[in-house]
Amino acid sequence: MNDHQENKRTGPTIADLYPSLDEGQRLEAEENLKRYVALALRIYERIRLEPHAPPQPEALTSSAETRRIESERSNPLETKQLP
Repeated sequence: MNDHQENKRTGPTIADLYPSLDEGQRLEAEENLKRYVALALRIYERIRLEPHAPPQPEALTSSAETRRIESERSNPLETKQLP
């Protein structure tokens, strides 16, 4: 980041958020944050620019729980016993 960009920062810094970190830990946290933001941006750009990918951004934020069709035949709750 150049000096011009540093002067435009708004919001809290890593030091503001984590005042108990020493200088080395603060630098490490800043680097980790930069890498995380760069990764998130790459993922966003790749999804946005891939022409063959279906537009399903909600799939990235949906719950990881297994979905089931409750009336499926293999559901033991729905299986009827013959007399």
